[in-house]
Amino acid sequence: MTFEEDLQHLRTIEWCRKVIEDPNMAVFPFTSRELKPTTEDTFFNKTLNTEDTIKHAIRLHKKATPEGQYVEEVLSLITLGGLLNGQPHIIHGGLLATILDEVSGFLFVVNKDLGKAPGRGFSVTAYLNVSFLKAVASEQTILVVARLTKVTGKKRFVDCEIRDGDGNVLAKSEALFVATREAKL
Repeated sequence: MTFEEDLQHLRTIEWCRKVIEDPNMAVFPFTSRELKPTTEDTFFNKTLNTEDTIKHAIRLHKKATPEGQYVEEVLSLITLGGLLNGQPHIIHGGLLATILDEVSGFLFVVNKDLGKAPGRGFSVTAYLNVSFLKAVASEQTILVVARLTKVTGKKRFVDCEIRDGDGNVLAKSEALFVATREAKL
């Protein structure tokens, strides 16, 4: 799917359209779905980029941030397909953890792109604690909201939630990311 196709689909869902058309929000592609010359993000841009898995996805954040401050919140709208189930018509918990981790990581992509993240490297997940609150049905669109809660040296703490179209919190996570100077294997 292209970014334009994702936007077109998500605008057909009333509650998503309100999020997308909020004048304070900037809308971007879900960059993990973009093919890259390296093997980076192949799980999202190949394996999970189908009509049966993650059908559509975009990311958003507030347009204006004061000089020198981090973008502290990133949102994603994601339409889930029917082949992500762990139980009948229920999304597998491991995939939900993956989505929480990925959207949390967008905080650092956005800040790095805006020149607000230190170093040349990456922020990597040190831990991710997930709480599953309600079953997440397949064949629906979810809102994922990640918030940067604290920055201490190289440590970045993030809370993230998966919500349905009615605003119900279905799953949430607390994560610690650590900034690295460069990619290490």
